[in-house]
Amino acid sequence: MNVIDVTGLKARLIEIDENLVRNELSAIEYADQLAERQEIYEGLYPETRHGNTTERNKVKRNNCVLLPSFTQDTVDKTGKSKRTVQQAIKVSKSIPTHIKQEIKNIPAINKTTELQALAAITAPKDLPKDEQRLMGIIVMP
Repeated sequence: MNVIDVTGLKARLIEIDENLVRNELSAIEYADQLAERQEIYEGLYPETRHGNTTERNKVKRNNCVLLPSFTQDTVDKTGKSKRTVQQAIKVSKSIPTHIKQEIKNIPAINKTTELQALAAITAPKDLPKDEQRLMGIIVMP
């Protein structure tokens, strides 16, 4: 049996992958784990960043193996579609942390479709007043 000693960011990446595969995460936790995974993966492998042709060309010139993009690597590990991964990242990055904390334990809101709708809102004024109050936005009468 081979034992691999992994520490630091690579160990955290493995931990996140295990969490994502187990499917025990809520929709918001899943999105946040993917966003953290992206940050770590692209930090460890900058040549995989979207649009980073300079780094990719260096890898090609040195005859090194090109690693898959973050999205493709995540699809391969989780079995989710590219679109699912991309939408979850958008959810995590679009919804402020304090709002995520508020909705984390509200099952009716902590669903993928509800979170995607919330992430798509461009301005708080687009929300009904009750939802604005939930989110801590000052509502003028």
